Amino acid sequence: MTEDRNTMEEKLQKAREEWEAAIDDNADSKKIRELKKSMDDCIKEMKKIKEDSEKYKNIAQRLQAEHENYLKRTEKEKLRISEDAVGSFICRLLPVLDSFQQAIKSSEDEGLRLIYQQFEKVLTESGLEEIKCVHEPFNPYMHEALMKEVSDEDNIVLDELQKGYKIGERVIRHSKVKVGVKDENKERDSKGDSTEDSE
Repeated sequence: MTEDRNTMEEKLQKAREEWEAAIDDNADSKKIRELKKSMDDCIKEMKKIKEDSEKYKNIAQRLQAEHENYLKRTEKEKLRISEDAVGSFICRLLPVLDSFQQAIKSSEDEGLRLIYQQFEKVLTESGLEEIKCVHEPFNPYMHEALMKEVSDEDNIVLDELQKGYKIGERVIRHSKVKVGVKDENKERDSKGDSTEDSE
């Protein structure tokens, strides 16, 4: 591309020199027309070279942008695969964690407690988070309702039957919970009483 441009510049320079020489020599109009045509051809070729260089520059920029997007995409994909692998492995460890928690509740062994704390710390550092649920509004994306119980508050988690966990925003096990529901009969009765009082 640079060689073409240099060649064109040389041709254009030569045509200019011939043009100036022809004017100085008072050359005939035929020679002047030929020189003018030669210069016009050089100018057209220069424009074409410039357009081509712009086109290739745009292609190069687009390819560079596509390459950068590809690198970002593959980095995200690697991260997702890594998170999936960690999540899958931790999922398999959750029954062990449950067993540890049950063992600690029924044992006074300090050694067992220390091992559990180490185990829990490793899982936490790997991204495992416990889902907080008691006294929170029931969320079907985080909680699995196993029981319902009449309560003053509707749709609030009253008790956690099994802990739920997530890694980042991804739930790997839903919290199994007991959910409070309002007593519809009690509400109806209280509305009925207020209606009778107003009569």
